[in-house]
Amino acid sequence: MKKWILSALVIFLIQSCTQKKLDKEQALQVLKESKIYPRTLDVEIITTDPNQAARLINTDLEKAEFITIKEAVSLGDMGQQQIILNDKAAPYLIPVTAEEKSRGVQRVKVAEEDISSITDIRLSDNKKEATVEYTTVFKNITPFSSACMDDLKKEKKHEAGFVLESGKWKLHQAPQKVH
Repeated sequence: MKKWILSALVIFLIQSCTQKKLDKEQALQVLKESKIYPRTLDVEIITTDPNQAARLINTDLEKAEFITIKEAVSLGDMGQQQIILNDKAAPYLIPVTAEEKSRGVQRVKVAEEDISSITDIRLSDNKKEATVEYTTVFKNITPFSSACMDDLKKEKKHEAGFVLESGKWKLHQAPQKVH
């Protein structure tokens, strides 16, 4: 009986002393398994908005024949379609709901955001929680990037919370952009 208790105590001590430390490869694997990345960055084009039409006229989208912008001739044209997405835009269109469509909303793909690297891992004092800092980059940038306000050439910093449960690291807090 004494041997059994001593063996159980030794196993417990070994197990508690050998907690898994979160490394960059594990953090990257957990983030990828969470299916958050790669993610599509899109922009909403309101085809009836004359202000958005005015902004898009300053891009190359019309020259490249992705869109056609109608000129408003009278006040009666307000609320009518100002931006027409041409066939050339079809590969970049993202399905919208019937309600969005009725309001003249169309989403278009701008790029894909994916993890670039894990830059820092901060473990809590109890070694069962961690904050992972990482960067993302934009890939597969589409012609509609000119309609997006983000700088797609810059890496973005994010943080995510991890927790050690049953000997495995898991995503605990959804990623947040760090400014």
